[in-house]
Order: sequence, then C-alpha cells, then structure tokens
Amino acid sequence: MESLLDPNLAGHAIPSPSLNVSFGAGVVMPLEAGSRFSFEPSADLYFYNAEYTTDGQALPTDESFGQAFVIGLLLDAPVVYTFPAWQNFTFGAGAGLCLNLRVAISTDPAYAGNTPLMNGYFWDKGRFITPSTLVRGEYKLTDNVDVGLTGRVLWPIYNLWTGEGYGFFDQGTYLLQITMIYKLGKSDAKTHG
Repeated sequence: MESLLDPNLAGHAIPSPSLNVSFGAGVVMPLEAGSRFSFEPSADLYFYNAEYTTDGQALPTDESFGQAFVIGLLLDAPVVYTFPAWQNFTFGAGAGLCLNLRVAISTDPAYAGNTPLMNGYFWDKGRFITPSTLVRGEYKLTDNVDVGLTGRVLWPIYNLWTGEGYGFFDQGTYLLQITMIYKLGKSDAKTHG
C-alpha cells in the first residue's frame, strides 16, 4: 500500500487504498553461528497501473484510467535482530536499504508520450532509494519450516530533497507479508518465500 498525500489528487482515479500484490524470495544469513543478528537480502516483484498527473507525478491508478503498466522490483538488504518470545514463537525487527526499481510500459497509445516522463520520475532525484524497517513474528511449524507475518515500511526519504511539498510520508510504502521459511540442511541459513 502506498500513501499519497497530494491534496490535488481528489479528481484522479487513485485506488483507495492503493494496494499492490507482490511475490518475492529472500535468504536469512546469521552474521555468525548462534547470532541473533542476521543479514536478510530479498527481492520482491510487484506491479500496478499508473497515470502521469498534471502535477508531474507518476502515481497508481485504477486500471480503467491507466496510461501505463508499471513493473517494480524491491531489492531490500536489512540486518535483523531475532529473539525468542515463547514456545515455538520468535519475533524480529530490522532495518536496511531498499532499492525500488520501477519501469513503466505504455498501455494506452493516446498517452504513450507520458511513459518516458513516468520512467524519468521514477529514477529522477533518487526516488528509487527507500530505507526499510521491518517487524515480524514467526511460528516454528517443523524443524525445517517456519511460517510468519512480516510488516515492512519503505521510507520515502527522497521527499527531503525533491521539493514537491507533499509531506515526508508522501509515497511511503507499507507491506504486510505472509512468509514461509525453509531451513536448508543443518545450517542456520534459511530461505524466505
């Protein structure tokens, strides 16, 4: 879900809330044997319909008003601290750097000229740099399989320097993910799916 704070968007067909479905995978690598700290790089693929507004923003929109189809890839690299809560449950919290790599593909020939403007918007002024934070809970299902729920926030720090004036949280991204963790072999390494 993305927060859109521009007060001029009242006349646009922005989905409310602007929800996207994503699919991804990652790896959990303890920083050392037995450590509660781990490095957890992941990649998530997502997509949505977008329009280019008269204010010069490329924003999610309803499919019937879409000018382009956007494919995005989140490359996240957090360090996470995990601690046991009670029998078979663990909790974790972490932070890192996420790159939000997006490309718009034209879907409406009448607005084909807006597609390069959208791509320029996604890449201009570092709008792809979004530090991330996460919290999660996991349940040990078997010796090799955990299931969990993770909440992530991608912080739009580029709002500090882009000068659009919509507030710091404009275009912040909030993700709620259901995860399945499979532990490989006898090591502490895990893969997320």
